[in-house]
Amino acid sequence: MLTRLYINNYALIDRLEVNFGSGLTIITGETGAGKSILLGALGLILGNRADTSALLNKSSKCVVEGAFDIAAYKLQKFFIANELDFDEQTVIRREINPEGKSRAFINDTPVTLPLLRELTSMLIDIHSQHETLSLNDGRFQITLLDVMSGNLRSAEFFSKRFLAWKELLKSLNEKKASALQAAAEQDYLRFQVEELNTLNPVAGELKSLEEESETLSHALQIKESLNMAVNLLSGSENNLLSVFQSASGYVKQAARHFKPAEFSEQRLESVKVELKDIVAELEELAEKTELNPERLQWVEERLDALNRLCRKHRVKDADELIQKKIESEQKLNSFKNLDAEIEKLENETLKEEADLLKSAAEMSTKRKTAAGLLEKELSKMLASVGIPDGCVKFEFETAPLNPTGMDIVALLFSANKGVAPVPVQKAASGGELSRLMLCVKSLMAQHTSLPAIIFDEIDSGISGSIAMKVGNIIRLMAEKMQVIAITHLPQMAGKGHAHYHVYKEKKNNIAATRIQLLSGEERIREIARMLTGDRITDAGLKNARELMSS
Repeated sequence: MLTRLYINNYALIDRLEVNFGSGLTIITGETGAGKSILLGALGLILGNRADTSALLNKSSKCVVEGAFDIAAYKLQKFFIANELDFDEQTVIRREINPEGKSRAFINDTPVTLPLLRELTSMLIDIHSQHETLSLNDGRFQITLLDVMSGNLRSAEFFSKRFLAWKELLKSLNEKKASALQAAAEQDYLRFQVEELNTLNPVAGELKSLEEESETLSHALQIKESLNMAVNLLSGSENNLLSVFQSASGYVKQAARHFKPAEFSEQRLESVKVELKDIVAELEELAEKTELNPERLQWVEERLDALNRLCRKHRVKDADELIQKKIESEQKLNSFKNLDAEIEKLENETLKEEADLLKSAAEMSTKRKTAAGLLEKELSKMLASVGIPDGCVKFEFETAPLNPTGMDIVALLFSANKGVAPVPVQKAASGGELSRLMLCVKSLMAQHTSLPAIIFDEIDSGISGSIAMKVGNIIRLMAEKMQVIAITHLPQMAGKGHAHYHVYKEKKNNIAATRIQLLSGEERIREIARMLTGDRITDAGLKNARELMSS
């Protein structure tokens, strides 16, 4: 439940702090005193939109802080799942700076507004006099039936499953579209793969073929050049080996008498051996070099084919052609897998659709059962708030699968005997709508564990004995949950366990909203004022005491 509300620099509130207890808390005050400002500030910590126009001092930040006792509401898992520090006395804070930037905190940990709304939706519900319009909303009516049938968690789970099913359908449609596109590509890819398989490029082949082509094209020139080199080294009359042989002999003679020449002699011998090896190698190369026009033609044709495919696929060598072939084969295989994936997704979507239809039918059955019980309960409660002939009916139609199932629900209402129920927006006056909504909220409160509810002038459009009956309903609700009621009616005010008075105070010609917890005698005088106006009479005081004791 809400235990404390602190407001700083919001609308007409410079600084204000209110402590709340369990049971029924009444808030009264003149029109314009600032009761709605309290709700606006509270709305900020519930995740409502922030607006800098609400800042009293435009140069300072606005801070709204609410403390909640959550010890009894089993919210530890929520805190753990969202990496928040759990505290039985949880503090929620919202700050708005003069630039309009807003920050939210749960136990001093910064959080997003969606997360803030998720938590506070489990802690408190604000019911304004305008919320009676939700009685016309089919989603609210379905939620009401889900609450009454114990179907709420199943409905939430169904909604998640429905959205997951829609994602499956989206994926299926995307894959079918890909399959249509793939059908146009498959023939071309298959031709590509067959062409590459026929050519069967080998890694590094292009470079080696270019080298072989160069050799074969100049084979005669190569052979002649090698033979001439062999002839100069060893075949002619004054060949290089003979010259080396003679030079080596002279150096050898010198070395017999001159030690330093021995090293030169050794080096000449080494060179002579090396020259002989070179001659042998050149002779072998010349012998291996053959004129082979047929091989040259094959190499040139192979090069042309490889280069043509390289240009076609915009690659530079055989290695990249091989990679292109692998990629095309993989894409072709992916198309084969696509058919299998489509079949698998079709089976999944059909199965999930069948499960959803089954679950939707089960929810619908529970809703219809709850609707029958709710019609009876609401009729009884309407009698207790001054609509003795009130009649409520729920009409069902079947719709295509949607996040709430397959029900379209219409709430029908009649306030008068013998008058057939019609859609609630056509049948009820403002006061009747307020009472009907109060009855609905009361029944919902009995079936949920919501810790607190705030009624903002739920008594709009009613007075006298009806107001007393409405007050009794709210007082009864307060036995099971915290109820805070903003009211203009003394009959309602007399039902409270605690009573706050909101008023304006002028200081230095500036109006500020203040709130005061009333004591016993102060409460009596405030209720008397509500009965008789500013001039409080003895009769008014007497009536006030009677209202508080009733």
